[in-house]
Amino acid sequence: MLTKESQEILLSDLTDKIEITMNNIIKNIISELPNKSSSTIADDLTVEVKRTGTKVSIKFYSETPVWSYLNYGTGIYAMQTAEGDTHIGSGAGGEIVPVNSKYLRFKSEEIARALGVKGDIVFLKSVKGIKPRRFFERNLSKSRFQNELKKA
Repeated sequence: MLTKESQEILLSDLTDKIEITMNNIIKNIISELPNKSSSTIADDLTVEVKRTGTKVSIKFYSETPVWSYLNYGTGIYAMQTAEGDTHIGSGAGGEIVPVNSKYLRFKSEEIARALGVKGDIVFLKSVKGIKPRRFFERNLSKSRFQNELKKA
């Protein structure tokens, strides 16, 4: 039987390993982003590992909704969140349409080139949205988490 002091040391060590593992998982998630995106939103994803007694809680958070949109999708691709709610991203359940103007405006050479438009400004009446990327579900699967924890 472990003493309370030994239990505390083990729990503290385990919490530290979980924190290292979660930070490695964030690095894995960020590495899946296209290069242009990663520089602007990578710093916005944070993990908090908190221990209360013998329980450890892990919380990912972001100051902007971008990570939620990327993970759960938007528009016609919006899916249910882990809590079972339909994701409330822009246009959840239907195409994304402008609210305050006639057109959605994008500044992207890549989108313009794909649409055959000169320059980098594109005007569209609607977009379908983005497909969910499922970063968190894929990177936090039980086996992947256990493998990362063993590395820590």
